[in-house]
Amino acid sequence: IGQSATSSYDASRHDALIVARREGRIDATEALNQLTAWLASPLDDDARRRVASDAVAIASADGRYAQAVALGRQATPAKLADYALAPLALAARRAHDSGLQGEVVSVWRARQPDAREPRVHEAWWRIESGDIAGAKALYRALSQPAPTRVDDRVALLELRGALARADKDLLQALGAYTEAGALRPGPLDLRRGADFLLSATGAAS
Repeated sequence: IGQSATSSYDASRHDALIVARREGRIDATEALNQLTAWLASPLDDDARRRVASDAVAIASADGRYAQAVALGRQATPAKLADYALAPLALAARRAHDSGLQGEVVSVWRARQPDAREPRVHEAWWRIESGDIAGAKALYRALSQPAPTRVDDRVALLELRGALARADKDLLQALGAYTEAGALRPGPLDLRRGADFLLSATGAAS
């Protein structure tokens, strides 16, 4: 794998690269260097879709949101695999690229109209775009019935917190972030959100 940056593309090399990344034998930089090198070479449509999708997913997972956005724009969301859409939607949101965020959501909702995760990301896109009423409607729909999976409950609480902040209801937002943090301790975004709100309400130590 260490010499793969100069290797031509084939599916077995791609498989080996992804296994090495998952097992921690190579870092995100090495994986992305190889994937972007492959993207710069002639590939058939299926290979390009897979290489671009993995590059977006790895960049986003490593917090390289600007790079994930650039890769996603280069490939276009419609030509990415389903598994790359959530990482790209997240990267677009973190990079404040609401245009790309909306494009990803549109593609994702068309492919999976009844799935929960694309609707969560649509709600975030509507918040980012200033459509608070639309985001609230999605939040209400996602709340009924109440989700039971921890990840779904946390996602809903994060949305509740963001909507409360948009309404300048800082105490309700703090309650939502605190509850989400209790369900899934550790995410930096939740800690930052809670710390910001504690400061804003004068309750920070």
